[in-house]
Amino acid sequence: QAIYGFDGETDVSHMQSVVTQMADILYPQLDEPRPTVIPVGPDQDPHVRLARDLAARTRYFGVTEAYASFEADEAERELLAEAHSVLSERPPDETVRCGDAAEYLDGQREEGTTDARATTIDSAVTMLREAGKEPLRPRVRFLDRNATDEAFEALIEAVDGEKRVYDEHVDAFDLSRAEAEELAREIEVEHGGYGFLAPSSIYHRFMTGLTGGKMSSSVPASHISLLDDPEDGYDKVKAATTGGRETAEEQRELGGRADECPVYELYAYLLAEADDEFATEVYEECVGGERLCGDCKEQAARLMETFLEEHQEKRAEWADRLDELDIDLDSARERA
Repeated sequence: QAIYGFDGETDVSHMQSVVTQMADILYPQLDEPRPTVIPVGPDQDPHVRLARDLAARTRYFGVTEAYASFEADEAERELLAEAHSVLSERPPDETVRCGDAAEYLDGQREEGTTDARATTIDSAVTMLREAGKEPLRPRVRFLDRNATDEAFEALIEAVDGEKRVYDEHVDAFDLSRAEAEELAREIEVEHGGYGFLAPSSIYHRFMTGLTGGKMSSSVPASHISLLDDPEDGYDKVKAATTGGRETAEEQRELGGRADECPVYELYAYLLAEADDEFATEVYEECVGGERLCGDCKEQAARLMETFLEEHQEKRAEWADRLDELDIDLDSARERA
């Protein structure tokens, strides 16, 4: 509900589509854990966030850093790390204990403050005082989330070096965080788990269609195909919607709206190629009122016509060498 806003009135088909998205995102890791990058539009971000959450929730073990036998949240761990770093400057033969850290952190709290840091210090100090003489030592912690008994026992056996075993977690003192993550995943996979890595994502800004809305294959005027006749490409750009003002006078006075202009996007994403200075020049001339839409579209249309001519010439040059590239242009899928 927090991600999608679903409630008791939500149609089951909408929920089913979410499940399908999760299967699609995590499918590449069914055979083995592997890093995945999902290309999405910003509107698809909720699916990625849910997939990352599911990947974590299905793991057998969680791995965190810790400093004592009690469990602390991220903000509290930062304070424990600070206390340990400062107090470790003592002579080597003096053991840093939880009670010492409690005294140190209590001294860092500004009297009368009630902000988030003060509240976190209070909770950390309480736990440290309860731990008393227990040594404050950095370690990595394996948390039993969904592990089978056999997997948990195998993990205990696999942890090398000094360790402390508790009912629902294992503390390891001689492993790095990265080594612990790798070990936890290996044990999980060996015992029937997936060991999912949280999927990553890259977010795409989609070009606006030439008619001002989304590009659509059912609306030829909204897009330019690489196989369009160069003259058709020219005509489509000339007929495109722009971010210009109602009149030339108003354009000169107020400047154009390049950020809302499909023609400017052609310059930025394609026609300027690697010449960022050219794209910047077009933008600044537009918003500064120097560039009017008629001349701008004419320039863009000519550049598009030239681009299509050159692209199709190169395509024809390689037509006889497709066997070397294992590409079949007769395939509708490859043409798309």
